Amino acid sequence: MPLIKNIDSSHTETPCFWKNTVTNKKAQVLQEVFGFDSFRPLQERAVDKILAGEDVLLILPTGGGKSLCYQLPALLMDGVLVVVSPLLALMRDQILGLESKGISAAMLSSMQSMEEIKVTEKALKNQEIKVLFVAPERLVDPPYP
Repeated sequence: MPLIKNIDSSHTETPCFWKNTVTNKKAQVLQEVFGFDSFRPLQERAVDKILAGEDVLLILPTGGGKSLCYQLPALLMDGVLVVVSPLLALMRDQILGLESKGISAAMLSSMQSMEEIKVTEKALKNQEIKVLFVAPERLVDPPYP
């Protein structure tokens, strides 16, 4: 059963002019970048809450469109989206999919050489990466000896 939960509801109401601007940009990115005319059930609600700065827990079945729920807001927001994923194959697939849409993406995992890690870190420092996939072990084990 799909679940979307607003974890933090302490945010104030978003001004109307901002909602209209975000709605137009959201629809444009959905169509032009992702190739969809409309959202699947629960996707738009999750995206709206993320764009409003709220925490979201979204549980959908495989193929339910969870990736779009964090990728689309990332394109409308400043900074780098960091995705923690334990599956290297999934990270690679996501990166290829994003790059095919013209979105810069990279990963940090224990399977990379020191040179690959340095290249990724340099790209991050130069703000050349929009989405970074990180294996959980990289969060606790530094890549350098």
